[in-house]
Amino acid sequence: MLLTLVLTRSYSSNLISLLTVRYIPQPFQTLSNLLDSPATTMIWEANTAYVQYYKSVESGVFFGVRRADEEGRIKFVKSTEYDFTLDHLVRPGTHAFIFEDLTARILKASDFSRTGPFMDHAFSISLYLELTFLAPYNFCFL
Repeated sequence: MLLTLVLTRSYSSNLISLLTVRYIPQPFQTLSNLLDSPATTMIWEANTAYVQYYKSVESGVFFGVRRADEEGRIKFVKSTEYDFTLDHLVRPGTHAFIFEDLTARILKASDFSRTGPFMDHAFSISLYLELTFLAPYNFCFL
């Protein structure tokens, strides 16, 4: 009897706490989601093979990236400007950073060393041609 009471109370309190949590928007999960958000500017490293690839492609997701570049939705930065770009463009929520997986690991480590364990942005879980992108947690999707 006591065990049933404890289990019932435990289940109902967990259910209530799950139902009362506010909605927290998710970061971009795919490159297509990023392309569908016209308010977000993409940041790519300048003069890389990936940039040359998307400029030559004729279909697919990277053709969408090419069109976004033609619309002026892509900003190119040098690798020496990564920290400034992350702090002043990505954190406010208006830009998403797209770069290689290895560069992402280095940038995460560098950011952790500078800011500590607090992360106010998320790395995507999907990779395209070993590319990953960084978008802010606080960005609202339309």
